[in-house]
Amino acid sequence: MGLNRPLRQSELGRAIRLQGKTPGQSIRLWENGHTKISGPASACIDMMLNGSKPPEKMEVIILYQDGGDEL
Repeated sequence: MGLNRPLRQSELGRAIRLQGKTPGQSIRLWENGHTKISGPASACIDMMLNGSKPPEKMEVIILYQDGGDEL
């Protein structure tokens, strides 16, 4: 069951269990080259790209269905 859209940065952050109030902030820093991605996070993202499902239910990952969440 897919979303038929890319994950938002905050959703990816929650999917790989990043801590903090804004899990998407780390994703933005990685994408912009400001911070190096950690080995465990990189491995988790690689697994998801190869078809593994995140350990959490999608309802936990997708908190904002109608926007209000950064891309």
